[in-house]
Amino acid sequence: APLPPQKYSRPRLSDRLSKMAAKGGSEEAKAEGGHHKSGGGGDAAAEVSIIQARKAESLEYRIKLASFMAQPHMQNKPKRTGWTKVKEGYQPCLWDNDLFDWAAILTIFLTMYASEGVFYYLFLTFYLATDVDQEALWVNVGLFGLGALALAFTVVSGQKARELKAAREAALKRDMAVNALEASQA
Repeated sequence: APLPPQKYSRPRLSDRLSKMAAKGGSEEAKAEGGHHKSGGGGDAAAEVSIIQARKAESLEYRIKLASFMAQPHMQNKPKRTGWTKVKEGYQPCLWDNDLFDWAAILTIFLTMYASEGVFYYLFLTFYLATDVDQEALWVNVGLFGLGALALAFTVVSGQKARELKAAREAALKRDMAVNALEASQA
């Protein structure tokens, strides 16, 4: 199914250039559907009008950007802070990170992989010690089941908390509306 037409469609630059070419521009501009190629020896008036159309469109977009930036929500926007701004005294040593960043990165990775290695070592030792009865398999199944139950509990409790919050907000709005109605009748 074709898409419905846009409510506020605006003619593209190529459409405007096509109209200008149809009114008397160069043959190249007419043939290209408004896309003018410089250096073709075309009509000088058409070249000037294409340049003027591009400048007018550029000015139009600059005005729209200025009016957008003048809106209150854009004026009250806080300046960028945090990791997007370089701190004073920051001295990068390798790939735009300073020594403190590299120490934190290496510590986190070493801790993560060391704990993972210890976890696998302990489970391998446990498996080899209980190879006959397959107890390690049942411990893994039990841990997986506990993890699945924890995940299900988290999802369900989050949904219930969201529903409770929505019910409280609806009750608060209803009470405010009743209070406003009683105040207007009094």
